[in-house]
Amino acid sequence: MSLKHRGLAVTSLVVGCSAFAGCGGSGASDGQFATVSDAISAGYVHVPGVGAVHPSCVHTIDNDAVLDLTAKTLTYADGRQEPLPTRCEYGVVSGSEAAHNASELAGGWMAAGIFESNSQVGNLSADYGVPQNPRTVSEPDKTFVAEFPSLEHRWSWAEYIIQPVLQWNQLGFRNEWSIVAEAGGDAFGGHYYMPNPQRTWTNHIIRGQLIGSGCNATYCTTWKILVTDTNTGRSSNFTVVKNNWGLGAVSGGTLEAYGIARCSDLPSSYTRYYNVNVRDWAGRTITPPWQHWINIPSCRDSVWTDSTEVHVYP
Repeated sequence: MSLKHRGLAVTSLVVGCSAFAGCGGSGASDGQFATVSDAISAGYVHVPGVGAVHPSCVHTIDNDAVLDLTAKTLTYADGRQEPLPTRCEYGVVSGSEAAHNASELAGGWMAAGIFESNSQVGNLSADYGVPQNPRTVSEPDKTFVAEFPSLEHRWSWAEYIIQPVLQWNQLGFRNEWSIVAEAGGDAFGGHYYMPNPQRTWTNHIIRGQLIGSGCNATYCTTWKILVTDTNTGRSSNFTVVKNNWGLGAVSGGTLEAYGIARCSDLPSSYTRYYNVNVRDWAGRTITPPWQHWINIPSCRDSVWTDSTEVHVYP
């Protein structure tokens, strides 16, 4: 399979903006849209930690592919190689959006357990169960949910993000759950990459792993992004090499959604992230000083954390 971008007719992928205001991706924000949902309606694609991205800048790749950030190449497992695209020409549409009217809730990060590490992170892993389906889907083409741990360069600007995503109503999986590994941002020329998602089901256990190697106190030269359904063995993964960006902004578990008209559009049960393991560049365990991010108190959104768990309640 050669690298291909997602066309305007493809159902959009979820997620929105980082926990703090001011986030976005490469380039200026695309001012022609008032909200992320407006951009999605026009054919833009939801990308985790960023918002809505033009489909020419969101790419499907094969499992086990290798992205070289220095040589600007993509290499497949069978040895085929092709150049990465030039810089994305479009700005992102980002930020937690306000409601259009009294019957519509805001979109973006709903709840998360986060912190910013004082040292370079070298590994993040977590197990999380697939929650109960939402009871309603108010707008089938605009209602999206995603849950994930993640690493970013910093919170204030989504220059670089990697994450193993569990998602609802995404990329052809209408009213179903799926998993996909994702990476992108300014370090990637404003582009975002993912293999084809794999279907999963409620109560399955997902293992998300962000595995750094060749690490020093400033950055890890290699990152493997891997998400696995431990019940079926299905996985989504790829590797980024020759990286020189540091990653220290950690989410141990995030609930993100758009197109939420009522609380019943969110999952019907909480998501428990457990065995959350954060290690620094030298392999030393980091005890997370979690902060709780809550965006929509009008629903029951809340967060509970301890040293190895993050519980996110919709």
